[in-house]
Amino acid sequence: MGPQVGTGTQAFELTPRARRAALALIAIALFAIRWRWFDVPFERDEGEYAYGGQLLLNGIPPYVGIYNMKLPGIYAIYALLLAPGGSALRAVHAGLAVADIASALALYVLARRLFDAATGLACAAVLAALFLIPFVQAPSANAEHFVLPFALAGLAILARGAREGATLSRRELLLAGFLLGLGVLVKQHGAFLAGAGVLAVLMRRQGKGSVGSGEPGPWYGAALLSVGILLPYLITLVLYAIGGHLADFWHWTVSYAMRYTQQAPATSGMPRLPKRAIALFADAPIIMPAMLVGLGLLATKGSLRGHWRFIVPLILGSAAAITPGFYFRPHYFVLLLPAIALLAVGGLRVLAGQRLPVFIGSAIALVASVPLLHGEWLFALSPTEVSRQLYTRDPFVESLAVGDYLAQQAHPDDRLLVLGSEPQLYVYSGLRGATGFVYAYPMMEQHEFARSMQESLISEAEAVEPRWMVRVRHRNSWLRRAETDPLIFQWAESMISNYELVARTVPGEGGARLLKGARLAGISSPPPPGMDIYRRRPR
Repeated sequence: MGPQVGTGTQAFELTPRARRAALALIAIALFAIRWRWFDVPFERDEGEYAYGGQLLLNGIPPYVGIYNMKLPGIYAIYALLLAPGGSALRAVHAGLAVADIASALALYVLARRLFDAATGLACAAVLAALFLIPFVQAPSANAEHFVLPFALAGLAILARGAREGATLSRRELLLAGFLLGLGVLVKQHGAFLAGAGVLAVLMRRQGKGSVGSGEPGPWYGAALLSVGILLPYLITLVLYAIGGHLADFWHWTVSYAMRYTQQAPATSGMPRLPKRAIALFADAPIIMPAMLVGLGLLATKGSLRGHWRFIVPLILGSAAAITPGFYFRPHYFVLLLPAIALLAVGGLRVLAGQRLPVFIGSAIALVASVPLLHGEWLFALSPTEVSRQLYTRDPFVESLAVGDYLAQQAHPDDRLLVLGSEPQLYVYSGLRGATGFVYAYPMMEQHEFARSMQESLISEAEAVEPRWMVRVRHRNSWLRRAETDPLIFQWAESMISNYELVARTVPGEGGARLLKGARLAGISSPPPPGMDIYRRRPR
């Protein structure tokens, strides 16, 4: 590689063997740390995706057997991970490790094309470290982790066109768009990263290499890219139309999704952002200040400034990706991590100039700061302790005990109704739900669909007459509001009269205790937060 754009700084040359060895080290380290977390209990989103994946493997598509607003790509990914069989926890979390490694490799390619190989390797290592911090709920295989491999691969293709005089062929633009579109299909938030790609193409310098041989520049390129982005979604629409479920797809992913994002106005949601930013800085106290340095240098000097037409769209798209609904949930920030890594390392690259040892030492300091600060989290806590530390008020550890009990006691053809929002119970038990409503949350919200959702759940459950029922006694599993329609609670009380209590979870040291038989009589009233397992009485 030659001198970088606009700086005169010589690129740091690395041999192919050195690059391969460094990338292998990053991948092995990331996989080894995640390997310790393979048995961390599922949280709710993981349970939802895994259950949706199981249904998909049985020929039941999303929005038919499971109702939610996420696009179907994440269910397809989980189905692929679960297809070989074995432990669902280990299969999913191994897939998470592979996805994070793929994202780090894609960022390496992207940064190498903007700067040089050493900068790319440092970006990959810093991103791998950021994937492991507690703030972003590192052990959980949230959809954002599976958006990034596709989105970063698409952006890496476009990064080749950021160089002076470079061109992008039609095929490259369509491929980049298709990859970005797959990211959108995993989760809607990926649309902002796809938008970043379109903006980057539009902002390319005129006269510095045309987009496609003999074709007009940025506008034509952006149009081609947009076609590629839309293609996965259009294919999905066609498949749902052929299957006769297009109306279900549209209701959940568009109509309800729009109502969901409109519930929290910006005035009520924006106060969460400073708290989240402070928590992110606290978990990465060396990387985040380095990111701010890089952000400052972007406006002043060096190769960061030279590539602002690519880097600025990436920053804007990444920042926008965490904002839908103004919820600013911690796992949304996974989509911001590549931009943070690129800015932090890019700033070091500019400051180091041609001093390779200085740059390498600074990059190592950034990466090493994470295990130094979070050593216990990364290397000492058990899977149960990791779950308890992350989700202190949620019954994810208890879910394992409940799922095991149901798997042992129930017949595979029995149906299960969970009153609450714990879809992981369907995965652990191996039982199909009595209804497609795996979350109680939508029914607690204030929108025109809430009452009809409750009525639909009641109708579906009464038609199936599930043999097993679990009632969840955790506030976080309901999030009931003052304005919540009480119909579901009134019906649940009458429904339970047809069932007998056979087991109950209570808090226990290091996890949860499952009480059965005569031991149930000793529980105080009202019982502590937990889960009650009911079996339908014989007629």
